[in-house]
Amino acid sequence: MDPMTSHLERQFGCFPEPVIVLSGGQAIYSNEPGQQLLQEEGVPLDLLFALAEHPGDALEIALGEAVYRVTVTPLNEGDLLVLRPMAAPEEKKHPFSNAVYRMR
Repeated sequence: MDPMTSHLERQFGCFPEPVIVLSGGQAIYSNEPGQQLLQEEGVPLDLLFALAEHPGDALEIALGEAVYRVTVTPLNEGDLLVLRPMAAPEEKKHPFSNAVYRMR
């Protein structure tokens, strides 16, 4: 393990949420949850690079079945992306859904 990866592992390895550092067109570091996320089929690396263009913003994205709140922070090593899982939004019933059922 090179010194930079070792440094990133010490800083972000214990994070429970996925952490990914992007630099030079590739993911140069990811903690264990980040590695699992990158190995999933529905996670396009191009999308993560597009998100990295918005440092300081908190963006919500859907990856596969999960919804994440993504924050981007520029580091010396590259762009740090932290993906915090969010609870799935509740399905809201239409206010007239019961009325339509009763009219039948």
